[in-house]
Amino acid sequence: LKCVAANAKTFARRASMQALLETFEGKLNVLIIGARGGVGGALVDGLSQFGDAVSIIATSRTSSWVAQNEPRLNVKRKNLDVCSESDWVGIFDAFQTDEVSQNLIVN
Repeated sequence: LKCVAANAKTFARRASMQALLETFEGKLNVLIIGARGGVGGALVDGLSQFGDAVSIIATSRTSSWVAQNEPRLNVKRKNLDVCSESDWVGIFDAFQTDEVSQNLIVN
């Protein structure tokens, strides 16, 4: 019974994420601040399942996490300490280099 309930919850979460994706026209470009764990990590996990429909920049101030190999092709890890002006400049430079405008920012 617990397994069925867990699968139902997973299906409901995936359906609500699918509904979110359908509100955007074209590819969804997401910047997630604090993506190493907790809610941010869960959002990266959930959104990354939609493959090419989503491009994610996952940020953290933990350099060792950012340096780890990211297995998901639609996720890029970037350093971001929100108190660091130079880190913000690096994020905005990455947007311009990739010619991507973020249409969803999650903090």
